[in-house]
Amino acid sequence: MLVCDKKQVEITGGETQNLKITNHGESVEIIAIELLGKDIENFKIRLPAFPLVIKKGESMNLQASLKTGITGANPVNLKLETVYGPVSDFELTLTAK
Repeated sequence: MLVCDKKQVEITGGETQNLKITNHGESVEIIAIELLGKDIENFKIRLPAFPLVIKKGESMNLQASLKTGITGANPVNLKLETVYGPVSDFELTLTAK
């Protein structure tokens, strides 16, 4: 089971938030990260090299940011993808401050 240290992340334009995602289950191979929502173009995620295997007890770090000057963007959901499809028990919401 993959768990982020935050369930909802509020981001101010130009600022970066660090997200730590820890694996509490069996080893999993992440092949992509997907943003879902109306205003996905306003959010940026700094990605690690894929594919990325996260073993039990290990973590990966992502950096999320909002484009400078953006206010009031609709929330977007961040999903993790494996070769078997999306990680069903993981979801993170990014919102603009």
